[in-house]
This record gives sequence, C-alpha cells and structure tokens, in this order.
Amino acid sequence: MLRTRLLVISPIAALLITACGAGTPSNPVEATVQAVNTQAAIYIQRAAQTLSGVYALAQAGVTSNDSWTPSIEQFNGISMALVPTGCFMMGSNDGDAHEQPVHEQCFNEPFWIDVTEVTQADFERLDGVKANANGFDGEQRPVERITWFEARDFCAARGENVRLPTEREWEYAARGVDNLIYPWGDTFVAENVVYGANSNNSTADVGSRPNGTSWVGALDMSGNVWEWVSSLYLPYQDDRIWGDNREDGENSTDVRVLRGGSWYYFGYFLRAQYRNWFNPDDSYFDDGFRCARSNAVL
Repeated sequence: MLRTRLLVISPIAALLITACGAGTPSNPVEATVQAVNTQAAIYIQRAAQTLSGVYALAQAGVTSNDSWTPSIEQFNGISMALVPTGCFMMGSNDGDAHEQPVHEQCFNEPFWIDVTEVTQADFERLDGVKANANGFDGEQRPVERITWFEARDFCAARGENVRLPTEREWEYAARGVDNLIYPWGDTFVAENVVYGANSNNSTADVGSRPNGTSWVGALDMSGNVWEWVSSLYLPYQDDRIWGDNREDGENSTDVRVLRGGSWYYFGYFLRAQYRNWFNPDDSYFDDGFRCARSNAVL
C-alpha cells in the first residue's frame, strides 16, 4: 500500500532530497525545492498513517461483513483486496456430503486476494507459462485451460509470499463472517454472475458483474471460471483436516480443489461452499485462478 503510493512521488522526491541541504533557503530555486520536500514528507507521513490504520483495522478483525470497508491496493500492477481477520462457518449442511460437517475456521492474520481472476493480459505481461492456448481470447478475459501446476508457478513468480489461496481462504473471502451462500448474499441473482444461462457459452471480461462483488471487494467469485486453490481435495472429516498434508505442495498426483463455478454451470454449483476437484494436470475451458498474498503489511 505505502510502497505503491510512494512510486508516484519517490523519483522526484529522491532527486530533490539529494539536491537540497538543510538550513534557510539562499535563493528561490532552493526555496522551491524545500517546499516540495516538505509536501513530500507530509504525503509520505499521511500514506504511512493510512497504511497503519487500514492494517490495524484488518488485524483487529470483524464480526460482520458490513463492518468492513474494502481496501484495494496494487502489487505488480494487479489489484488485490485485503481480507481482515475473523471466523466463519465453513461448509454447508444443505449441499453435498463433501461439504460437511460445517466447521468453524478462524484467521489470525490478514491476507490479500486478487480482486479478479488472473486476466490473459496480466498473464502475458508477467511472463506466465502454460501449455494450452486459451479457449476464449481477450485481454480482459480470464486465463483458462491452465493446470494447477501452471497456476501455482505463476502466483509464485509474482513475488515473495504470493501463492494460490488455500481452500479455506477462498471461501472466507467469498462468504465472510456472515456465512453467505453467494458472495453477494443468500439468494441467487442471475444478473450477478456469468453462468450457464447467460454466458453465451463463453467466458466474459473479469469484473463484468459488479453487483456480484464479495464483502472484501473481490469479483467473479461465483461464475466465469472455476478457480484453482492450493489445497488437496480431502474430506472435511479427515483426521488431517487443515493440517500440513492438505497444503502439501510436493504432492503431484492427488486431486486439487477448484472453487466458484463457471460460465458452463448453474446455480447449485455457484454457491460459495461448493467444492469441485480435478487432477492437477487437467486443464479445461472453464478452469482459471486468482492468487493470494500472505504478509499483509508491506
């Protein structure tokens, strides 16, 4: 947050700070330089205060979705939403057996999640690598036909602490502490999602359904493309629940989870609790991803 904002001013400020010394200005040019330096210092201080304040709020956590105001910042030119600490009830008693039992998950540290699914433009700009061409071309359309391995590697290449979100992080960012069924609420709204009944059998530009935004400001968490997460597909009843084994990055054979539904699917599969799974080397026309970032403080 602070680092991104400093880029606007730091090249000028650095030159001015180097050129200018302490003391009373001896000429109009020096006076101007010192005036600009003063404004730069004020700007930096306010940015630091904003960063500190937002992080403090995120660290303090929330007890309702409405108590959080989305905070969006850019990392490598990609917008990410800050997710505050809190607890929610993961899973569903009204869905498939593998969504049960409903169980509490808590987050003690904030994290970031991409506002949108990774676009084809950003994938190319940041030198993403995948074997298969996208089925639906468009710079602002989501990347698809990508394997779990390729998605994992792209996130890791974006910088330290960047990775695929875990399954529980993804669901929390979609539902929040209010335990919503869909990112926008508990009632299905067709206009909020790109899905089988309105997609014309293709993806759409990311963010094309702004009314479907989640409580943290993330878009398309329902529909458009399924999203790979880091987690292995294991039942919630498994003794290893949320242990290290579920996030075993060295496991190259067992199936991995996808979340969020896609342009091909209908309402039941678009619920935030729904779990899909594929082999990690599968790649289909409706499989994409978004990245997450640990270490909320810049």
